[in-house]
Amino acid sequence: LRALRAASAKPVAAPIGTLAQLVASGVAPRRAVEMIVTLLRRNATPAMVIALGNLVERDVATGLRPDEAALIRLRGIEGTLGVGSADALSNATAPSAVPGVKLPSSTAPKRRP
Repeated sequence: LRALRAASAKPVAAPIGTLAQLVASGVAPRRAVEMIVTLLRRNATPAMVIALGNLVERDVATGLRPDEAALIRLRGIEGTLGVGSADALSNATAPSAVPGVKLPSSTAPKRRP
């Protein structure tokens, strides 16, 4: 908690919530703190910090390893810093955009046209 507070003069409610979400998703606590501090030091908005937790949680639910999902999503969000577009955030954080990462196939039945 001290590390999160020291990384930003802004309120830390969103970073604390994201930390809890990442740890609950299986990301190592120390690594989760490092990722959030990285975003805070790069002036990420609270929405971007929250997006990290939400996206990692979703990826882990689909079968991606927590550490892999967290790294992919962190890189995607870092790539949008300074861009300022919500569309850029959603496009840049797609795990399929990262070379060498294969997502598990969906268990939903395919629809026929």
